[in-house]
Amino acid sequence: NEPVEGSKKKLIERLVSSVEEEKQREINIAKELEHCRIRDVEEKGSVYGIGRNDEGQLALGDLDDRSVFTVVPALRGKAVQHLSSYGNVSCCLTPNSEVYTWGGNGVNPIVPETTTAEFNSPQRMTKLDGEESVMTAVGSTHACSISKSGNLFVWGKLGTDDTKESPQYIDKFTARSVACGANHIVVLTDEGDVYGWGCNIGSIEQSFQSIPMHVKIPEAIKLISCGTSHTLAASESLVYSWGCGDGYRLGHGDCKDLSSPREISALGGEGSRILDISAGVWHSACVVETAGESGCLYTFGAGCFGQLGLGSNCIAPTPTKVEGLSKVKRIFCGRTHNAAITHDDTLYTWGSNKHRQLGRKIQETEVTFTPHPGSVDEFGTMVNRIGRGYPASVTCGDDFTLVATHPYTGPSEKEMLELAEMKRRKELEEKEEQARIQREQEEEEKRQREIQEEKEKIYYLTSKRLCTLDESCPGFTYDSNKPSICKECG
Repeated sequence: NEPVEGSKKKLIERLVSSVEEEKQREINIAKELEHCRIRDVEEKGSVYGIGRNDEGQLALGDLDDRSVFTVVPALRGKAVQHLSSYGNVSCCLTPNSEVYTWGGNGVNPIVPETTTAEFNSPQRMTKLDGEESVMTAVGSTHACSISKSGNLFVWGKLGTDDTKESPQYIDKFTARSVACGANHIVVLTDEGDVYGWGCNIGSIEQSFQSIPMHVKIPEAIKLISCGTSHTLAASESLVYSWGCGDGYRLGHGDCKDLSSPREISALGGEGSRILDISAGVWHSACVVETAGESGCLYTFGAGCFGQLGLGSNCIAPTPTKVEGLSKVKRIFCGRTHNAAITHDDTLYTWGSNKHRQLGRKIQETEVTFTPHPGSVDEFGTMVNRIGRGYPASVTCGDDFTLVATHPYTGPSEKEMLELAEMKRRKELEEKEEQARIQREQEEEEKRQREIQEEKEKIYYLTSKRLCTLDESCPGFTYDSNKPSICKECG
């Protein structure tokens, strides 16, 4: 047997320390395995939320605000394709047609059959199972879903109608797209026709309409969007607006209300193509492609929190181009902030940042908003050792933002570490090379100084200088045999 060194007490201490180290090692291994499991799921495509959360609008299972984008655990790896929200309520759609809703502080009929402990996390609309939903839209107290075959379902409470706890099928048309305002619904059919009901739907003067009515627009429509109390519709090259005109939100240069669609003369036209539209509360936005430029963003309406993106200008009676942001393909208007996705899948945000809903730092220090679009760098990269895909869908609610991502296709953690190490080595090599060049420059400068000093010394010794002792002396004359003695006087 090997002799045991140290006292019995020290031996016990060593044994205890060894056991604790082994336990910690096992804990670390378990943590790493759990991290890898979560990473593999999350990188399939997830939903991230940021900003205000006092009514469960971020679906994180609590009521705490977030200042950084945080993954929604219940939607991790769901590869959500579509997000929609209004106020403090949101809805999402997964690739297998599952519809989830959340928020509303537990009192909004859009999120049915929930307790106060459930509204702050996604609740599956099981009554839509089997309907093959492909799109959703959310209003203040009502929501809609469209199936793959174009069937429209509505639930919640719209205006003076009774509350529909279960989705109700609207047998009127084959729907391609749907949008919701505070108290109205607008539907785009496969034929490019528009129908609406509720308030501010166009084509009627009544304050509220309970059944879908055809909205007359002189050409086929391909895009629709609803603000709180106004609506936008776009054909291939033109944009129309109607509803409440307060704050110039309709883009016609005045604040008049419109009961029927009117073309926004300052947008689109021949040679243009409308890529996207979005209606907020007091403002609207449109993405236009022209022969010379693609993805130009125009905003109009009122925006005292910088949501127009027009610098110090808080009012835009007609569409005005947002400078510094190009190649936009999607635009999402919220109440006081906006988000946009460009052709390279970069996410930009601007407007109010009171609850950190922009997901980035702003340059302004005296106010909590910015009129300058800025990129959010947390997508299409790795965050906390987990890959985040590029944005697939975005929704801007009241002081919060939700982002659904595509699956992550970037380098793995190992590859990122290798790339980081390669970058570190390259930077070190560049630094060493710069230091070598600096040393060589300094040595060359020293050598040149020495040469110059030697030249000056020789010049001093070989040049003629007046003698201070003998005025008749022609001056010091260099003697090659005796350099330090004057040739004439020596």
